[in-house]
Amino acid sequence: DLAYNRSAIGEITDGNDGTCGTNGKITITVDLDRPYIFTWLRVRFSRAGVLPTVDVAFSYNSGIFFCHNPRRSSLDSQTMDIYCDVGSLIDSVFLSGSGVKIFVFTLCRNIALKQLTQQTITYAEVSSDVNNPYIEFASDRAVDGKSDPKVNTEKACAILERDGTPPSWTLILPSMQNITRFVIYSTVESKTQIAGFTLECFLENSTRVFQYVDTSPIKRNRYIVVPPKMYSGIQKVVVRHSSTNIVFSLCEVEVYGDSMCESKRYGHRCEHTCGCAGNATCFPSTRMCPAGCAPGYQGAGCDLVCQPGRYGNNCTSSCSGNCMQTGNATSRRCDPITGRCLKGCMPGFTGETCHAPCPPGTYGYNCESICSFNCRREGTHNGRVCDHITGKCLTGCEIGYTGFTCQTGT
Repeated sequence: DLAYNRSAIGEITDGNDGTCGTNGKITITVDLDRPYIFTWLRVRFSRAGVLPTVDVAFSYNSGIFFCHNPRRSSLDSQTMDIYCDVGSLIDSVFLSGSGVKIFVFTLCRNIALKQLTQQTITYAEVSSDVNNPYIEFASDRAVDGKSDPKVNTEKACAILERDGTPPSWTLILPSMQNITRFVIYSTVESKTQIAGFTLECFLENSTRVFQYVDTSPIKRNRYIVVPPKMYSGIQKVVVRHSSTNIVFSLCEVEVYGDSMCESKRYGHRCEHTCGCAGNATCFPSTRMCPAGCAPGYQGAGCDLVCQPGRYGNNCTSSCSGNCMQTGNATSRRCDPITGRCLKGCMPGFTGETCHAPCPPGTYGYNCESICSFNCRREGTHNGRVCDHITGKCLTGCEIGYTGFTCQTGT
């Protein structure tokens, strides 16, 4: 949470839902500790109900600009996520609204965690374990999630052996990603080196779109690299060094961003489906939809199809009781989007949703049966009047006929 304790109104950014700001309209200014690329923020309000309007603006180097193409998504009756197309550096956030209870500003997720990696030559040490005589400091140690400086000894790092060639470590992402920030953890132990490293980003076609060269002569435990803008379509990140005579150490490489998913997809590999209204793209970081769920879907991420027996917007409509039921009581009777009866209608009903009775003069399954010609005519209606389900003559029989459907002569 980059907003934590960064506002003059401490209750708003203290991370505690139990402390609140004023219910009146206020403007909150959050000055960040360094420039970041904005992705999205979360606002929690003091009262449940209809969420109030909140305006968002930003500044960088004293220049102010507003949230472009804002998309808002309600997490619950008190919580709203706000997305803006910024894609460039900011150093302050201005939030204007009423009833703000807590404010969180995020940098997306670490998309490097547990992903595929490789490095040039892996450093190894002799082990006392007879079953495992060598300890290899493989490339995947840099994406195992262990970034605590207290455990960032050389034993927890990916280490590249000195072999007379420039060392290089590569992260291969599972799909195209939007990237906003890098954090590299190392160790200051004497036998390894990282100061002077180069970080590069590549597209799927191997085109390099971003390069950062560390110019600090001092080796540090942590390096933060923030590009000047959001870079899209990244599939490979390389951390390398130009020296051919060093042991290169990377204890953890964190890459912050989100997947570039097609419409209706989200997830680390865009492997999940969301059903947003208007075919809108759900937010890959939270899977929320900007305008709610499309008909036939429900849930926080609009990824749950309506339960059997329900359909439509927010699954609030019930399938017609006239839909033909097959299988057990929990089987689906109607289409979750349109309400169309999947197995047709019960006898006596017609139409996509089987709400309409058979037209006058017809009855039964698919309204294929014709009312008996022996049913008594009524009024000016040219046909006979019979029950749309059973075919029973509702006005009685013509003279000389009797029975349920007037088929028996007298």
